[in-house]
Amino acid sequence: MNKDQFWGIIDSARQEAGHWKDMRAPLQEALFKLDAPEILRWQRILEEYMGLSYKEKLRGAALVMMKGCSDDGFDYFRGWLAAQGKEAFLGALSNPDSLAGLEAARMFANETHGSEYTPINGYQNSPSFESMLYVAVNAYESKPDTGDFYDALYECELSARQKADIAGEIIFAKDIDVEPGGSDAPYLEKMIALRQTFPELYALFNDVTAPQIQNYDIIHSIRIGGAAVMFMENKAIPEPYLVCERSWANPLGVDEFKNTVAGDDFLEMMRVFSDRLSGRIAVMEEEWNARGIPFEKLSAEDCVPDGLASDLEGKVIVLKPEKLSPEYRTIDYQLALCTGGFGARPDARGRKVYCTELYSGKQETFNRDAIAGVFPLEGLPDWAREKLAALQKLPERESVIAKIREGKNAAPPREPRPKSRGKDGPEI
Repeated sequence: MNKDQFWGIIDSARQEAGHWKDMRAPLQEALFKLDAPEILRWQRILEEYMGLSYKEKLRGAALVMMKGCSDDGFDYFRGWLAAQGKEAFLGALSNPDSLAGLEAARMFANETHGSEYTPINGYQNSPSFESMLYVAVNAYESKPDTGDFYDALYECELSARQKADIAGEIIFAKDIDVEPGGSDAPYLEKMIALRQTFPELYALFNDVTAPQIQNYDIIHSIRIGGAAVMFMENKAIPEPYLVCERSWANPLGVDEFKNTVAGDDFLEMMRVFSDRLSGRIAVMEEEWNARGIPFEKLSAEDCVPDGLASDLEGKVIVLKPEKLSPEYRTIDYQLALCTGGFGARPDARGRKVYCTELYSGKQETFNRDAIAGVFPLEGLPDWAREKLAALQKLPERESVIAKIREGKNAAPPREPRPKSRGKDGPEI
């Protein structure tokens, strides 16, 4: 396994999937077909690229795109970047602002400008791909007679020559290790530094013609439907009144201000504010009436005792109400079928939990700490039983890995084999 084969496997999986977000299964199956030592080397090459790409300037670009970037979030961002292929990955390290020309980035930008974000819907093209970091684990441990992935990985190291070959192709941007604006800069100064450092990317993800919000005083602010409608004033300019919508549609909940309208007529601007608010109320009323479900809120007390101590996949889970906006804290938004994710296992290294909302059938992603527990099937209301039955009838993609895993589980126990702890590579 060399770096070219590494990237070739990623490109083939992305092409087979048609979209990077759907490439986990084909990538896992492609890795499964390799010999076990090759899977380990693929993972080591990935880790080498991940280490070389841990750069503050690239993290600044992620901050512009996602309006926030935690340590885990930056790992998942680089997993997403690797999923785009070698050219995109190396290009971002050479010039992080070049991400503005990446199709996957532009799809996400269009979604942030044109979609109505809710805690349930989220964003479908968010640049975060946690599965890239763990896909080799599942592929390796699905093969017969392999044992623990991390035990084997401990014995597998890239040579100094392989590492030099990987690093030798990377041309880093100037000041790649310098955080734009500095680590202690106030938020507004940080935004100015990011705008200067990444002009194309910043323009792609922000309305650069919008008034500067920091110069306004908030007169009224009412939150509903996943955002707040705001009426603001700046007495120092000719058009002092501003109406906008403030949302937190990003991983860290950093403020975003959109759909701004400015004017000098107080009553007219109050009318705009009122119309915006009425529009949001009407949308929420229509949604609630269409569902026709009595108001009911669930908590951990309604869940199976110690349900979180088991694997959540295939079970009906309850989302914590405090993790949702007030208007979504009802049973029809809280009940979901867990479909997987590394956070679904209690002993997992990952946090993401994939699920499908029972009522709407929408596929969602949450961190494990957003799950209140497992809901008892016997307590499901009739509408939830019907929705669950419909979801469970959906055909699943035939998986080679699933077939092999079934055979592996059915096989008789094998004799333990001694493991060497050499540094030249994995035991074969």
